[in-house]
Amino acid sequence: MQGFHEVEHKGDVALEIFAETLDQLFSQAVRAFYSVLLPDIDWERRKKSGRALEITVKEDTAESALISLLNELNFLFSVKKIMAWPVERIFLNRNSFFEIKMVARRIKVPLDWLANATEIKAVTYHEVHIEHQAGQYKVRLIFDL
Repeated sequence: MQGFHEVEHKGDVALEIFAETLDQLFSQAVRAFYSVLLPDIDWERRKKSGRALEITVKEDTAESALISLLNELNFLFSVKKIMAWPVERIFLNRNSFFEIKMVARRIKVPLDWLANATEIKAVTYHEVHIEHQAGQYKVRLIFDL
């Protein structure tokens, strides 16, 4: 089982994301990010077209890599006006560092979406910790709005 739900947090938006595998957890985190960013838009049903877009981040930990990936998606949306959806594949590499390579479709963001988007200042490191219990990965993410 995989997905996410909102959890109580003062001031900002906090979501708990869960999945059976670590790559599914990262994919659900991307989905959760876009749900916060575009709450009133049916972006998941968007036609799956566009060129392939590959995003790679390398960090010391899985938590840092996840936050870096989501903040990169925020930069792409806010500055370049593109989103990476749907996620086609996430590759994880754990050596002396933690690397995420995400392959998705590059979608030019329609102007009406920009007008209705929630501004996310950052995805924070506060309280972020990936847990694995009873065959389920779980992480809490806090979005600074």
